[in-house]
Amino acid sequence: MRENASSTVESPSVLYRDGKITFEGIWTASARMRKCLDAAGKMAALPMDLLILGETGTGKNLIAAAIHNASPRAEGPFVEVNTGAIPQTLAEDALFGHEPEAFTEARTKRRGCFEQAHGGTLFLDEIGNMTADVQAKILTAVERKRIRRLGGENEVQCDVRLVCATKCDVRKAIAAGAFRDDLYYRIAGHEIRVPPLRERREDIPLLAERFIALDNVNYGRSVERASEACMAAMLDHPWPGNVRELRRRIGSAVALCEGAELLPAHVFPETASESDAAAGGEKQGLSLAAAERNHMEKVLALTGWNISEAARLLDITRQTLRTKISAYGLRRPTT
Repeated sequence: MRENASSTVESPSVLYRDGKITFEGIWTASARMRKCLDAAGKMAALPMDLLILGETGTGKNLIAAAIHNASPRAEGPFVEVNTGAIPQTLAEDALFGHEPEAFTEARTKRRGCFEQAHGGTLFLDEIGNMTADVQAKILTAVERKRIRRLGGENEVQCDVRLVCATKCDVRKAIAAGAFRDDLYYRIAGHEIRVPPLRERREDIPLLAERFIALDNVNYGRSVERASEACMAAMLDHPWPGNVRELRRRIGSAVALCEGAELLPAHVFPETASESDAAAGGEKQGLSLAAAERNHMEKVLALTGWNISEAARLLDITRQTLRTKISAYGLRRPTT
């Protein structure tokens, strides 16, 4: 869902890029991701339709917008459609529009996404969610550069560049009848594969740093960094939600953090409850967060919960210790 240039930093299209979406402005420290962006950049200048493949949350929408902005169509509109959010019964109306009285609720003419994208780029995210029938009509519209609104008699010229994206295995979807092979062959020769975050972990420190800076502004915080234990936990996490999950976790962590460092329990609050539940079990202390928590609890007990003495032994400041005590949910035992 691309927003205009006045979007706030919370908009999905500005989560890990600077200003106008360009290939150079997409944040990455990964050679593999840079190779993906370089390939997309070369294709941007060519008059071809494209297919972007990648898991949810990897940034397919950013790459689509960067392709548009690097193309000869950059002065035209960029229209992004999340097809997964459109009920199948409304898909044709959303894509092609309708004439007045085309159906009961149609009181005025409506321009669909194809018309809105005329002269520019139409990005259809999760194209695999569309029915085979609608996919066929999409292909026809792109090849003929014309559409007909629902209830209309005349065709309307729609010159668009089609960029599609999907998280599904397209070949399996074709075999299952969920993806039309003719649409696939129209764009299959120009695939862009976006690697998941777990395959470009060198991006995690960079993205975390940028997100912390953004969310300090968003939430009025002054977090300086992720602690070493927190960064180790982030590097070890599988990130099933990819960059979108990292963005959400950092945002929540910064909003709740009252100290200078993000701790594992800020980014992964579930680990604190898991270590509590596993106390005395065989897996206790296997995670870095659990090890730090357990060690801190022992030092506090050893010093009789003398904060100054415990902080000295742990070689941290009293404020940092108090922050960690709060983050890990430690409680002074009652006598």
